[in-house]
Amino acid sequence: MFRKGRGLFELKENEVQQILMADNRDEEDNLLLDEDQRLLTQDDDQGIVDVEIDGTITEHTDSTRPEPSTSAPVNEAQHQPVFKWNSRTYAPNVFRDVEYDFGKVQICQEAENGLLTPFDIFCSATNFYNLVQYIVPESIQYAHQNGREFTIDLEEMKAFLGMNVVMGYHILPSLRDYWSTEPDMAVQFISNVMPRARFEDIRRNLHFCNNEAVRDTTSSNYDRAYKVRPIIEHFNVSFQNALNNTVKQSIDEQMIKFKGHNVMKQYIKNKPVKWGFKLWCRCDAATGYLFEFDLYTGKRTSGIE
Repeated sequence: MFRKGRGLFELKENEVQQILMADNRDEEDNLLLDEDQRLLTQDDDQGIVDVEIDGTITEHTDSTRPEPSTSAPVNEAQHQPVFKWNSRTYAPNVFRDVEYDFGKVQICQEAENGLLTPFDIFCSATNFYNLVQYIVPESIQYAHQNGREFTIDLEEMKAFLGMNVVMGYHILPSLRDYWSTEPDMAVQFISNVMPRARFEDIRRNLHFCNNEAVRDTTSSNYDRAYKVRPIIEHFNVSFQNALNNTVKQSIDEQMIKFKGHNVMKQYIKNKPVKWGFKLWCRCDAATGYLFEFDLYTGKRTSGIE
């Protein structure tokens, strides 16, 4: 559509095709336009001619009227992008030829009398004794950093952790109910191991890292889960050493129930546990065995580390 100099004329589809396919034949001079040719001559004096065809504007900055092309007919397909589609077939990794014993149990290879107790399996799968040896000095150091006199040995720490395991499946309304004198509340597996005051003292000083070694909170490498990061790494190594990786695995979310105040707390409405800490877990698809997990601490802006 012609716009310069307040002129207006239209080109029909067949006339557009004739212009695009123009050559040096004499028939080009006989093309008819709906409006007088003087409109083109009138605007040529201004040095710019704008022609809009089907929403596209072509500008000619030449001071003279564009002459018909004398080249060979233009093939529109030459100006179209060429896409080369390659068919790709997904080929999963084949593990049959790999010299690796998938799903092989690496713990408790030899046991006395050939019998394994659940406690033996638990200690081997979690590397429990090394865990206790790590927690004891960290807890003592944490108490001293806060100006408290505190000491504990390996056996007492084992007893403390065992009491927490019992409390995990034998749940009472409050912590102090485990030392209650009421017959419907008292739990001898708890009250006979250590006094309540000692249990609370150990719980107050329980710690897993050195606070003085924490990175600057303004650093891009700051880890919000630094207080439990050594424990996460310990269990990830222990779980993978206990059982070889299996062929079929799955990765999904797992929620730890928590409704307190913490910046890492998440809300997922479709989960049975909607409020809490979110874990990314890599498990065996058949048995659910946990190979590796990580605590979600928030969106990463510096990419994958």
